[in-house]
Amino acid sequence: MALLPGIALVCSLAQDSSTSIRIVDRSAGCFHEEGGEYEWRRDGDGYVRGGSRISVADVEAIRKRVTSCRKDPPDLLAQVGFTPASLAAHRDALFELLAPATWREGGGRAKSPPPQVERLFDYERLAETVRDELTGRNRRSTNSFDFKVELPGEPRVRVESDGLVPWMLPWTITVGTESWSVADPAVPRALLALADSDGACARLIDGREYWEDRFWEDDFAWGRFLLAEIEQEIANTLNPTIDGFAAFDTRFEIVKTSTGAINLQPESSFHRLRTRKPALIDSAWWWNPIEKGMPTRTWTDFLGTYDYVAARALRHGWLAEWKLAGVGRTIEAHIVGTTPHSETMIPTLVQPAWDHAGLKGSPEIELLFRRGEQWCGTIFLASGEPRVLIETARPGAGNHWFDALDFSFHPRAKPPTYAIVDSEGRCEVRHMPEAR
Repeated sequence: MALLPGIALVCSLAQDSSTSIRIVDRSAGCFHEEGGEYEWRRDGDGYVRGGSRISVADVEAIRKRVTSCRKDPPDLLAQVGFTPASLAAHRDALFELLAPATWREGGGRAKSPPPQVERLFDYERLAETVRDELTGRNRRSTNSFDFKVELPGEPRVRVESDGLVPWMLPWTITVGTESWSVADPAVPRALLALADSDGACARLIDGREYWEDRFWEDDFAWGRFLLAEIEQEIANTLNPTIDGFAAFDTRFEIVKTSTGAINLQPESSFHRLRTRKPALIDSAWWWNPIEKGMPTRTWTDFLGTYDYVAARALRHGWLAEWKLAGVGRTIEAHIVGTTPHSETMIPTLVQPAWDHAGLKGSPEIELLFRRGEQWCGTIFLASGEPRVLIETARPGAGNHWFDALDFSFHPRAKPPTYAIVDSEGRCEVRHMPEAR
């Protein structure tokens, strides 16, 4: 007759005196692999590993502790130190950590947060996000961790986790044929006595230091929690104070604002924009470079550059034909300050095709094609050149000739391929000699 689980858990380890405690403790990533397996061997009334010893009674206590953890504790966040009081105590430091350059005195210390930012630090609003972080739901990584412990007894108990966040929650516990998952810090706390303090997973198994101190300084975690919203609220405060906003606001909607050195550009206030009314160029990305904490360009500057781009795009009738050949198509301008392109390597990655085609001057205006949100092409124009260079084209649904193209120019491609569209809207795909 099979033993009931409740009876099995209280069986003495003396019945399995020859069995060791086996542990897997590994970490791996793109450029490293460390750790392995080790064991605690039975020695009289205890288990030994190197110069360390743990009693049979202590191992029995560990076994009972982990197998008693069957439900997530209702005070899980409080157990790791995340409470309304601790969040309030750290709010100013967190805002200092996350405030964009546009809200800092001379690019240095952050100014006091505006009232609309304060609501972002509401405990009830953040609690579920922090719980997801604690239990590993927010984390993805090319690094992996694997910690398993097999405890002797009848039946044997296996406790394991591959969590990426300190405390490695949740843990999977298997007792015989029964298995369950639980997010309870009591499990890793119980296993600390058996884990190698220098092992591959040591800094994750013991989460005390992280959750008590380093969590509040973790710009990676808090950036994922709050950065985009803080940047947007700061932008909502600042944008109307920049010259030309009223005129801009009648024509464009701000989809998203962020701050940083985005897409290899200088530190900027970066805006994704779309027109309020139908237009050939109906969306834009605008980088407004920041110096000493302040944007260097105005909305008037943006509108002047956009209008320059839009007027030159209107000369090419095939652009409108492509947009009408499918649903949800957009053409997007990229503008850095008042420069109508964002490609940072034009001399290397665009100019060779431009010169090979015999186009006049240099690539000046960059436009991106999208089917829905999916980028599917990039073209370059110049004010003194009636033809257009297609640098990239990706095939997709639609009956326009552009929808059948499939190439992306690079001087070292085999062969380097681009296309030219003449003033009548006729396309010619061309190849450069392959680089040697």
